[in-house]
Amino acid sequence: MQNHSSRMQGILVSLVFSGILACPGFAQVPQKLSYQAVIRDALGALITNTQVGIRISIIRGPLPGTLAYQEIQTPVTNENGLVTLEIGGENGFDAISWGSEVHYIKTETDPDGGTNYTISSISQMLSVPYAFFAGKAQAICGRFCYPDKDGDGSGDAYSPLWIPEDINVPTGFILNGEDCNDLDPSVHPGATEICGDGIDQDCDELVDETC
Repeated sequence: MQNHSSRMQGILVSLVFSGILACPGFAQVPQKLSYQAVIRDALGALITNTQVGIRISIIRGPLPGTLAYQEIQTPVTNENGLVTLEIGGENGFDAISWGSEVHYIKTETDPDGGTNYTISSISQMLSVPYAFFAGKAQAICGRFCYPDKDGDGSGDAYSPLWIPEDINVPTGFILNGEDCNDLDPSVHPGATEICGDGIDQDCDELVDETC
């Protein structure tokens, strides 16, 4: 997906498109998309165990485009600041003409759980949603891979690439997407913390916890 986002004071949100909820064996393609969001405050700290308000819009055509669908959800973040959304539960989602024009998905977030949205993100939807086109019953399964720029065996969690199951993982990508800094090979899950440097080497959201 091509991404265009604006950050407002008070909250940062990282959205990961998780693909169509569909795999071989289903009689029909489920009309839902799965999204995951990691929500942080302005200092980068996770917002955990908190209800947030999220408005999701599907935009049709070149930006600014035309609103094709919209829904509002109020999920609760877990202990890792993560929310998981299934998009498509309102009337009108199954009527989107995916094959007619390019589509974008826009998310707006209120960290206080209301409708005062203080951060927005808009991303172009590429090949995955087009399994919905023309109501085809053919299902799709795939997986995410992640770039491993620093070669430490942990991929960049914020740069996922969706590929069909029958496609090999591209060179430079891996299936493990848990790296919190993919430009530093000394930073990855399982790395040894270095006392006093103020860096979270093992990506557990804690700094210098062994000092």
